Amino acid sequence: MNDPPGWDQLDHFRINRKLEKVRKKYADDDRAKPTPVEKVASLEWFLDQIEGVYDQEIDSGTVADTPELWAAIYRHKILPTALPRINSLLFDIAHKLHLTGGGKPEGQAAIAAASRALRRLRTRLRAKEIELASACEHGERARIAENPQQLPGSERVPVGGSKQTTHADERELCDSKSKRRALLVAKIIEELMVLRTEPEFELEGDFAPVRKKYKNECFYTFDAARRFPNLKDMILTVKSNRGTPIGLAQQIVAKCEGVGMDSIKKDWLHFKPEQYRQSRRRTKP
Repeated sequence: MNDPPGWDQLDHFRINRKLEKVRKKYADDDRAKPTPVEKVASLEWFLDQIEGVYDQEIDSGTVADTPELWAAIYRHKILPTALPRINSLLFDIAHKLHLTGGGKPEGQAAIAAASRALRRLRTRLRAKEIELASACEHGERARIAENPQQLPGSERVPVGGSKQTTHADERELCDSKSKRRALLVAKIIEELMVLRTEPEFELEGDFAPVRKKYKNECFYTFDAARRFPNLKDMILTVKSNRGTPIGLAQQIVAKCEGVGMDSIKKDWLHFKPEQYRQSRRRTKP
């Protein structure tokens, strides 16, 4: 898909200079905050500031405020900055626990709180990305509906236009749907990886306590199980399956979206996030 209108203007020197100041302040701040909880708070501040720089530019009227533009900002600017840092902090926390054996109870509680905060942050970012992708999809549908001459199969063609315009619009709408479903698969994979770490999450009686534990983290997985109770048994197999649970996540999305697995696999092939492309040799697509 092409970059949205206004995207080139967001690469202006003035904006990059503001972003660089934010990055420098975050780096200095991060070095001065030794505890995991402080580092998480510093990262949340950093991401808010990055979004604020773009928000300020859009509010100034330089470019149009559209879901497509915000989706591109999240996809190309915010998520590539946020996710590696979140994953790095989670790894550091796990490594520290391994080396110290957990340490004192108060230290364990602080580390657990930081870990939960990082997972919530990651879930919130993924949810925002999916929300923006959905808004783009609905925007495309509305735009085409407002121009019935561009609907697939219509005999009317815009003056100076051609059938090719119709096919392009149809393709763009299909791509929006496919991308949203691929992002949903990625979100569910991350949720399943969290659920896999639960000491007890294999029997039906384990489901409700774990769901209650994560009730404030907006897990799509639990919402899917509520809508389709037969998914519960599939979700409970996550601990027994080795590797990244891509297939399980795809099955959940296929059920919730009412499409076939072949469609979901194609969506994933074409629109999966970058980190899954980098690890394609280690995981099935």
